[in-house]
Amino acid sequence: MSYFIERRKHFRLAKELTIRYKFITQNFDIKYEQFYEATAKNISATGILLKAKIPSPELLSEMILKKVLILLEIVLLKNNTTIKATAQLRWLESVDVNNNIFNIGLKFVDISQKDKNLLTEFILNNIY
Repeated sequence: MSYFIERRKHFRLAKELTIRYKFITQNFDIKYEQFYEATAKNISATGILLKAKIPSPELLSEMILKKVLILLEIVLLKNNTTIKATAQLRWLESVDVNNNIFNIGLKFVDISQKDKNLLTEFILNNIY
């Protein structure tokens, strides 16, 4: 018999959500003003897993070096509330190399207490 031990501090809700995201960089030679859309594969009070496009190899390098943050706009279903958070890359894996699509594990580094409470309530209300 095998057992799985969850090592995360917060429960992750496996629910697809539409996310808008934008890259924030301190490198003024690289500008990414546009928002992109992605699909969240799961979400917790402290992070999110996205299936998303990274538009350039330079940006990918900057993300790996922790020089880029991601501004997220997350629409919580049911009441159509939008919360905002800034996140940092924790890990990534390629999904579709030809189209620059990756699974991106992100940790929230800046989220208001109000939005964190709304997110936690959303997760708890959607567990079952």
